[in-house]
Formats: sequence, structure tokens, C-alpha cells
Amino acid sequence: FLKAPDAENLSAKALLSRARWALAARRLTPIQAFRHFDSSRKGNLKLIDLKIGLESLGLYRPDQQNKQTWEKIVEALFSMLDPQNLDMILLEQFRSALELGSDDWHPCALASGDFTPQTPQ
Repeated sequence: FLKAPDAENLSAKALLSRARWALAARRLTPIQAFRHFDSSRKGNLKLIDLKIGLESLGLYRPDQQNKQTWEKIVEALFSMLDPQNLDMILLEQFRSALELGSDDWHPCALASGDFTPQTPQ
């Protein structure tokens, strides 16, 4: 069995993967998503921005997960994306973590029901 920190890290990685797919299904690039999540327009994301942004993508489902568990997973993901412990995620960190390769767009589009995938410009 996994110890608590390992389980949180694994859950954070799973959430990151779900976020990539959610962006692809909506045809959003990580840069577009970052700008949407950046409520203060300061060019960085705070923990609350990430949490609200992920929720806006439909990644939190109260019927499947309690709020406390969700918040711990989002905090673990935030820590992964903020390796320097600046209490913020910069655009480049967000982009590199959430960007899909060109080979990933086709499967994402198929999974979302769009059978005419196009790579975003």
C-alpha cells in the first residue's frame, strides 16, 4: 500500500492527466487555460486560482469525492507545479506541465467524441 504522501502525489498526477484531457476536449491550450484561471491578472496562479480553474473544467465532482480530499489533491498538484515553493505557479511551469504533444491531440479528440481533431495553432 502507498503511504499518504505517495498516494497524494499519485492522485495529483492523475488530476494533472485529467486536466490535460479536459483542456484538449475543450480545445484550450495551457496558455489559454492559464489566462482563464488567472483571476488577478498578475501572470501567476495562486492555489485558489488553480482550484477554481480546475473546478470550472468540471474536474471536481462532489458526488464522487468529498471536498477535503479534493482540496488535498489540488494542494499536492499545486506543490508539484510550484517546485521552488514561491506560492505561485508561473505561466511556463503551467504550460510545460499541461501541454500535450501533437500525438496526444488525436486520442483526446476521439475520447471526447470529436472525430475531426485538429492540432491547435
